[in-house]
Amino acid sequence: MCQRFGGVSIIVSNAGVLGMASQSFEQWEKCIQVNLLSVMALCSHAIQYLEKNESSSIIQISSIAATRHFKAMPPYCGSKAGVNGYLLSLFEQVRDKNIKVCVISPGMVNTDMVTSFGKNHEDMIQVDDIAETISFVAKFPKNSCPTEITILPQVSEGLIRAV
Repeated sequence: MCQRFGGVSIIVSNAGVLGMASQSFEQWEKCIQVNLLSVMALCSHAIQYLEKNESSSIIQISSIAATRHFKAMPPYCGSKAGVNGYLLSLFEQVRDKNIKVCVISPGMVNTDMVTSFGKNHEDMIQVDDIAETISFVAKFPKNSCPTEITILPQVSEGLIRAV
């Protein structure tokens, strides 16, 4: 595929499944597999193509759950904290190869994943907001890199409170 399209210069990943305290250990393993290990696998395979460019980017959509912990979601929070730690370390590994690495950590985004929380979907972060942030990172000057971006809804009702 790289030959067909002329290479890879940007990777955007948005892996995510919920992991709840009430779930089985097997479901926790799936959460970690999807949320963390798939990101690590993608990056480890993509770097060989990204480093061939004058400038490349790895942009990962994570979650505020990486740093704001929720009692009902320890597997999810742990997996997202792992994602953030891995990618910030990866930035140190690849920065001299002109590969930007940025973790975007939004609050609740109006997607199918959060429909069960019963919040006002208009108050949530919208998918287009995330797309704008990805574009911002991708267009950022090559002499610097935004490594972490947190996005919160402007209205507090768009946040998770009791989960």
